[in-house]
Amino acid sequence: MLPCRCLIEPSVLVARQLHVNQLIRTSGVVASCSGVMPQLSVIKYDCVKCGFILGPFYQAQDKEVKPGTCPQCQSNGPFELNMEQVTTDDAV
Repeated sequence: MLPCRCLIEPSVLVARQLHVNQLIRTSGVVASCSGVMPQLSVIKYDCVKCGFILGPFYQAQDKEVKPGTCPQCQSNGPFELNMEQVTTDDAV
């Protein structure tokens, strides 16, 4: 079987945004790895000061959404992610 010549073969160091959604082939050594994290799609936050639940916030894949102020106590935070009321998109 002949190798596929339609694949782009950039170095890992030069792979950039123009390679997004393209099949590329590269070689190298894996130095470390982590598990696949689910993509959060609908999230809620807890106000640490008063306990009010803020949200829902609809989050795009490329941008993290955070509340500005708490509507209950008018605080600017801190806010903690409410993991019990998070909806994930497992199709990552």
